[in-house]
Amino acid sequence: MPRVKARIVGAALLCLVASILPRATSSSAPSSATAAAAFSGVPLATASAPPVVSGPGSAGASTRPSIGGPGTASELASGAGGGGFANQPLIPFRGVTVLLYGNDPSFATKTAVLLDRLAGLGAHSVSLTIPFFQSASVSATDVHMDPVVTPTLANLRIFIAAAHQRGMSVLLRPLLDDLNIQQADNFQGQWRGTLNPQPRILWYGNYETQVLLPLASLGASAGLDVLDVGSELQSLEGDTAAWLNVISHVRGVYSGALTFSTNWGHPFPAFGGSLNFLGIDAFYPLSAPVNANVAQLVAAWQPWLNQAAQIRTTWGKPVVFTELGTTSQVGSFVQPWNWNNHQPLSLETQRLYYQAACQAARPFKIGLFWWAYNFDPLTSPSTDPGYDPQGKPAESEIARCYS
Repeated sequence: MPRVKARIVGAALLCLVASILPRATSSSAPSSATAAAAFSGVPLATASAPPVVSGPGSAGASTRPSIGGPGTASELASGAGGGGFANQPLIPFRGVTVLLYGNDPSFATKTAVLLDRLAGLGAHSVSLTIPFFQSASVSATDVHMDPVVTPTLANLRIFIAAAHQRGMSVLLRPLLDDLNIQQADNFQGQWRGTLNPQPRILWYGNYETQVLLPLASLGASAGLDVLDVGSELQSLEGDTAAWLNVISHVRGVYSGALTFSTNWGHPFPAFGGSLNFLGIDAFYPLSAPVNANVAQLVAAWQPWLNQAAQIRTTWGKPVVFTELGTTSQVGSFVQPWNWNNHQPLSLETQRLYYQAACQAARPFKIGLFWWAYNFDPLTSPSTDPGYDPQGKPAESEIARCYS
């Protein structure tokens, strides 16, 4: 889905970040010929009602892990750990996403400042989202991490250690930066959700060896708690055998918990039984007036939360919203994947969305990762229309949600 996220210095890196903004429904993709509208998604009229969710029956309903707060990697994987908030009503994660590009010379210092801020909000988990890349074609197979733009394993170890020192668990999420794919397609609809690599076996092999296995090594070297093996790769989600093979190889070197983040609004992939919990990038369109109050927004959440609950029941596994958020613009909750709806700034709209989402999700016991904090703080939060809640009223709602 998303990513508007990081305020990175330099136009080139800003473009890279723009390529991972929130997406539209799982069956749609950016359609504008301009970069500014590349993430506009489908009209609400075509996506406001949740589809019927089917599933593989009891295919994966073995042990239902109790995944929570800091816990050890082995506890998270086995379900033995309750973490720091096992008895809290909002489970299994009280999280925040940090979008991280590059290798800042002051990485350790900035990491400490940011994590202190997040810990002060009551967050017990951090989803660290980092980019990987491939050539500018949906058929390409040369999957790789960039030596400059992708954070180094050394810096990732620093981040994980600093989070653990503050009693926070870490979910690591590699996310394909697809800006080059969109540009090559003149923003006509190709993105990470429409990949068709040729041959696919080569794509999976490179993804495994060049991205997942190096990151999985952080389990042994840094105690990484959770690894997300894929995000928003919906055109590949039907390759059940390939994903089971990848997951098996990752588990061969990694003892922590595994998840996969599917886009909102469609059934979870058939390999869900091999995961510890099920991730959903939850940019659901809310059918509510542009000036909706909290009660109206809570009501608009109900059909989507019922759908998520059905997924949880089908699989017998926890469901976590691995991305959840909206921009600071009037009516942004109507299409929360849209990084710019061309409406006026409204910090209050974002605050109300956060308040309502937390209130609505709590009875369903769905874990949350708010999308998303930039590594560097916003220079002017009061005038920023984006997703980052730093210094905005929405940030106080995170603290209230996790209190």
